[in-house]
Amino acid sequence: MASPSKIQSQIERNVIKTMGGFASMFHDQHRCDVQFHFKDGKSIGAHILILSISSPVFSAMFQSGLLESQTREVNIIDTELDIFWQLLDYLYTGSAPKLSDENIAKLLFEAADKYAVENLKSECLEALQERVRLDNVVNLMVWSDFRSIKSVFDVALEFTVNNFRKLIVQADFEDFLKSYPDLCLMVMKRVALLIPCQCDPNQPEDEESGDEEEEDKEDEEEDEEDEEEDEDDEAADDDFDVVSLAADDDSDESD
Repeated sequence: MASPSKIQSQIERNVIKTMGGFASMFHDQHRCDVQFHFKDGKSIGAHILILSISSPVFSAMFQSGLLESQTREVNIIDTELDIFWQLLDYLYTGSAPKLSDENIAKLLFEAADKYAVENLKSECLEALQERVRLDNVVNLMVWSDFRSIKSVFDVALEFTVNNFRKLIVQADFEDFLKSYPDLCLMVMKRVALLIPCQCDPNQPEDEESGDEEEEDKEDEEEDEEDEEEDEDDEAADDDFDVVSLAADDDSDESD
C-alpha cells in the first residue's frame, strides 16, 4: 500500500498535468466555450469551468442567468487585450511573467481586483513594492492613494521622505506639488519630523534649561539672604561693642 506522502505526490502530479492540459487548450484556443471581445475587434476564447473555479466574479457571471451566461459572449471595454490575456493566463497557469514592469503590474492588479483574483492581486502588490525607484515613486504614491492601497502607499511615502532632496529637484515632482497638494503636505510633515528643532519650548532640553535657570535664581536669592544675615550679624556686633564701651566708661567714672 502506498504511503500518504506518495499518494499526495501523485495527486499533485495529476493536478499539474491536468492544469497543463487546460493551459495548452487556452494557449491553442481549443474548445473554448466563451468568447471575450475587445474594442479593437479582437477576441480571446476561454473555458467557463476554469474561470468559474478561479474567480467568484466569473462564476457569478456564468451562473446567474445574465446575458453572458446565455450567449457565452462578453464585451470587455475597460481592460486592454494584453492585460486581460495575462489575467486569464494566470487563472490557467498560476504565473504572471510580466510583473517586472510596474505599469503592467498596476493594470494587472486593477483587472485582478475587478474579477476578485486575490492571489494575483497580492503578487502584483509585492512586485510594485519591490520596484520603487526615484523615477516611479511619485506615480506609485498617487496611484496607491487613489486606490487606497495602504501597503504600496506606505512604501512609496517612506521612500519619498527618505529621498526628498533628490526628488524635489526633478521636474515631475514640481507637477506633483501643483496637482496633489494634500499628498505634498503629508510628505512635508513627514520630512519635518526628521529635522531636529532646538527652539521648541516643548523639547526636553528647553525644559531642562528652564529648570536650571530657576535653580540659579533660587541660589542667587539664597546668597542674598545669607548676605543680609551677615550684615545683620555685623550690625549686632557693632551695637554690642558700643554698649560695652559705654558700660566701661560708666565704670571708670564711678571709680
